[in-house]
Amino acid sequence: MRRWWIAATTAGLLLGVGGSASAQQPTLERAAQYQLTVQVIGPDGKPAKEAELWLAPIDSTGDPESFTVKNGRISIQRPKGNYLLDTQLVTKSGDVYKLLQPSLKISSATTVLADTRVARQIATRVPRSTAREVVLDVSYLASYDDTGVGNTANTERGKRLFTAQVGPTPAGMTINTQVSSHWAVPGPKHDFADTPYMYNLRRKIPGRFPTGYERTVRDAELTKVVSQHTRVSDRPLLKTIGTGDTKGGGAFAEFRFRGAGTVTQYMDPAGWDTSLSEYDGKRAAELSTFERPAAEGRRWNAAPFYPSWRGFGRAVRQADRMELDLMPATDQDGNPGSSPLDTESMKLYRDGRLAQSSDFLGMQVFDLPAKAANYRLTADYSRPSWSPLSSRASVAWTFRSQANAAETALPLYTVRFRPAVNAANLVRRTPVTVLPFQADAQDGVPAPESAQLQYSGDNGKSWRRAAVVRRPNGTFVAVFPTPKSTYVSLRAQLTGTTGSTVDQTLIQAYRLK
Repeated sequence: MRRWWIAATTAGLLLGVGGSASAQQPTLERAAQYQLTVQVIGPDGKPAKEAELWLAPIDSTGDPESFTVKNGRISIQRPKGNYLLDTQLVTKSGDVYKLLQPSLKISSATTVLADTRVARQIATRVPRSTAREVVLDVSYLASYDDTGVGNTANTERGKRLFTAQVGPTPAGMTINTQVSSHWAVPGPKHDFADTPYMYNLRRKIPGRFPTGYERTVRDAELTKVVSQHTRVSDRPLLKTIGTGDTKGGGAFAEFRFRGAGTVTQYMDPAGWDTSLSEYDGKRAAELSTFERPAAEGRRWNAAPFYPSWRGFGRAVRQADRMELDLMPATDQDGNPGSSPLDTESMKLYRDGRLAQSSDFLGMQVFDLPAKAANYRLTADYSRPSWSPLSSRASVAWTFRSQANAAETALPLYTVRFRPAVNAANLVRRTPVTVLPFQADAQDGVPAPESAQLQYSGDNGKSWRRAAVVRRPNGTFVAVFPTPKSTYVSLRAQLTGTTGSTVDQTLIQAYRLK
């Protein structure tokens, strides 16, 4: 059995993973105790007024422990064994010093000198002179005997970070380090708001914890991504980006944008966890993705917002259990999204009878019969207090399902509409609307066989049928006279090859200019 250890420290996060205890190994309470004294010297050569220690046993099953050092010295009692010692000091100016001693053997009274003057600076240089470092992070993971411990240190707004490994890495241990940082233009208020470009950097250092590190970045070695942020309301947009590596740690930063626009991102070709939130101080709608940056860039927040099973959603069946979680506000480019909702509900019927209902857009259903049955699933939600776009939605699915030994995606489609919205999320009014749309489903669900679409200019009070053409790539195009109204509502039906269907309605799907 493996478990994570997590504990907070100054300017960092401690984490570790280890195995279960062995019956032959002594517990910490029964083992003989020896005095460990750690003396911490600051960068000025004087005893540190305060520092943080982290002590992790690497040849026994005890949990890592953290201690605060006052006036440069601490003495504690510990059992005989081999330990990893992590020392961290933060100066008055906000600079951070971190020392890693991966092997500390205790078999008698032991004194350790942690002298931060041996640490060297982590320094990165980017090409653009107007860029400033928003956040810098150094994280390591020390792995041994199918277990591991790690820690991270970070600084913000140009504060310096110094590191050093003290002593060799013991046999059987592997240390991997990650240096990550974010850079942007400070702006007149020095808050990095509306930055026209940013650097998102991540570099791995295998086999060691570095004693200082220098890197000169060139734009040519990075992926250039131009992200477009579409305006939905007067609320500011908050873009959060991090490395998306929970075990390796890493920096993340938040940038504020006051409206529509673009930002050019220069990114190391790594995995990035990105979200864009529209926030009013109490509630937020959020779009998320986890990706390696694509060369063609990415657009965010484009209407219509539709329900989806992808991203953090799922619709699966295994044995007698179904798991259903619907994401209500995915944008038209497929960025999975959530939103504040005024009402929401979901119901599942089996062979015409209600099997389960929920006051949320999700449920777990147990004890389903193994044999194949006809199912009908409905989801309804509204959000007029948050946005007039996709203010109400209702979806109904029909499908057959039976018990499966392995977890299997249910054949449930949703419909992604693709009108040509501008940066203000408006569609130019033309006499005739040509509207592309397509099926959206989990991996492994075959493409639908046919589609129909209706449109409304009176918020769904009346509907007119559009002409629909299937493209060779399996997507569809609807053609209809453009309503004279401000908003266009949409309703579409898809039919799959196995007979599964979806009927999806979005009220006020998009707005006409």
